[in-house]
Amino acid sequence: MRLPEYRVRLFLSVDLTGSTAYKHEKKHSLLWIKAFKTFYETFPNLLSKHYSETAQEDRHLSRIERENGFPRLWKTVGDEILFCCTLTSLCHLGVCIDAFIKTLIDYGKIAKTYNLDTKGNAWVASFPTPNCSIKPIKSSSGQNENSLPTEDDEIEVDEDPSKFDFLGKGIDAGFRISRNSGINALTISPGLGILLCECKELKSISNFDTDIRLISVQEFKGVAKNNLYPVITIDTFRDDSYKKIIDQQRDLLGQNPEQDFKKLRDYLTDYLKYFKIEIPKVRKLYDDTNFTLPDFYDSYKEIWNEEFKGIQKEDEQIESSSNIQEENIQTSTGAQKALKKLESSIPDLPQ
Repeated sequence: MRLPEYRVRLFLSVDLTGSTAYKHEKKHSLLWIKAFKTFYETFPNLLSKHYSETAQEDRHLSRIERENGFPRLWKTVGDEILFCCTLTSLCHLGVCIDAFIKTLIDYGKIAKTYNLDTKGNAWVASFPTPNCSIKPIKSSSGQNENSLPTEDDEIEVDEDPSKFDFLGKGIDAGFRISRNSGINALTISPGLGILLCECKELKSISNFDTDIRLISVQEFKGVAKNNLYPVITIDTFRDDSYKKIIDQQRDLLGQNPEQDFKKLRDYLTDYLKYFKIEIPKVRKLYDDTNFTLPDFYDSYKEIWNEEFKGIQKEDEQIESSSNIQEENIQTSTGAQKALKKLESSIPDLPQ
């Protein structure tokens, strides 16, 4: 049983916009099902294609990241497809986000043939704490019900997240922020915003130079104790002419088209610290030897080790009890045999 290693998972969500109206307009499922089959089949393939192409650029990825770092299908919920992958470096993160943005835009063009479009949402969460993975349906394997989460479990999640679900405040908050996503705006969580600002700071090696914007603060039920929460987006404009109009609008409203990403990173970091929300950490490069684990994982490690010792002690007691019981059975069996032998050696008394 191995202690689960610290890891940060990236979650990507894509929604079809206009889908409810489209289904009502067509009335019969045979008239609208093709649009949704195309979405479910094409979008994941397109994302894999863009990931592979972007990973081949000068992004300083390891071979493992290039070949195996693509976002995997997590689940589908109605008109939404969700993907998940474990981040192995900031450079890997940059590739995932750029590939997702390209896919949102490209599939948006396909969706327009059905009078639909796409919008996206993205967030990160730390594992095995303060978030955790869980297998909703677990086969009967005879495992100890008190078994702790293990590294083997987490590796299985990395390989196929579709068999698992995820629990924790980071997951809940990630879903909450999606209400601000739109055709031209990919919403991202504050934790992801920090990592992307760090990735942007490494532009010389990550080749990531996508703009990140704080657009407002809003209240989200159950998030940050219901205090105002940062809403951060990345532009996903389909139309350059419309982008020009929005840039003019931002200028007139005193909103710089480009925000200082270092100031944004500092603000988001201070915000999460203040509200005691996890600040995710990811290596700069896959083989970064200077990476240090977050404090909250060190605390988890201590508790896990204590629980593990308790399970070991419990298993030893069960084994010891089992051995004693087996010895007693053997002793009892031996005594019965000896008694029978003794009885057979006693001569029959004369009548």
